[in-house]
Amino acid sequence: MKMKKTCLLVISLCFLALFQVNAASDIPTRTEKKSFPGISEVRFEHSYGNMVVNESDVKQVELEIRYFDGKKYKSTCELSNTGAVLSVKTVNPSNRGNDNCRIDYIISVPRKTNLTVDLKYGNIKMSDFSGNFKAQLAYSDLKAGTLSCPNPVISCKYGDIGLDKAENLNINTKYSDVKIENLKTLKVDNQYSAYRIGQVGTIHEGSATAYGDFKIDLASDVNLKLQYSDLTVATLGKSLKTDCAYSDVIVQTTSKQLENINIQGSFSDVALSLDPDLSANLDIRLQYGDFDIASKYNAKFTVSEKSNNRLTKKGTIGERPTANIVISDTYANVKIK
Repeated sequence: MKMKKTCLLVISLCFLALFQVNAASDIPTRTEKKSFPGISEVRFEHSYGNMVVNESDVKQVELEIRYFDGKKYKSTCELSNTGAVLSVKTVNPSNRGNDNCRIDYIISVPRKTNLTVDLKYGNIKMSDFSGNFKAQLAYSDLKAGTLSCPNPVISCKYGDIGLDKAENLNINTKYSDVKIENLKTLKVDNQYSAYRIGQVGTIHEGSATAYGDFKIDLASDVNLKLQYSDLTVATLGKSLKTDCAYSDVIVQTTSKQLENINIQGSFSDVALSLDPDLSANLDIRLQYGDFDIASKYNAKFTVSEKSNNRLTKKGTIGERPTANIVISDTYANVKIK
């Protein structure tokens, strides 16, 4: 099933368009440049403006504040430096309306500097980043290179996220589009968002997606609860475990090293294509559904029962099974092709 564009999403995108940063002019009214030595953590509370974050071999934090004054109003920047922590806060006029005053920030930080961002109605662009990173985004886009810190945390509502690479990403999204090229591990809690992942090692147990499709090119270990969300894995390496409802599961191919596929579903069709050299145990239990397996697998069944709209198939593929494929589904069809 393809993810439907809901009326709420359309309304939300229109709302975003109305309030998105006015980028008609990139020439600021005025600019301030400040330096802060001895900083190990930077905290931003920002709205109605953009951010550029660069990590380099600089010895201190370099902050450029670009003011775009409106016809009537001005946004202001509040800075505080407590110990090794620099806090940056944008204050917008309460009656800002359509005046379009804003502030953009360009910040350069030494490597391993920690960064926390609370951003609304703006965009953030980052280079490769090695410090701890936490972001809470609303109506905002994030584009970043490699996040090499141990555990980056991202929360996003109504925005787009694009990452080249991350280590152990913890992400929470609503009404967003996410594209990540390479992940070591992922913990995800998603609603109404579409994910496209190039390569991921492990999607941790406890991860869930609702009303948003998941597409993965290459995955080793996938643990993902699905609700009204289709999962497509181009190549599955080691294992797949999912509890799914109203969600189709497609695995286009597996490696010979596959160990487990465990699918517990309802109203969720399943289509699997396996490595031709794979040997596996099969345990298929369906209620109000059909099962089909291609003849090329030369499957041998020790149990083949069908009665009262219940179907049970147990058997093997190959001579010496090294993998287990267990599927229990209701009101759905299963194909191994």
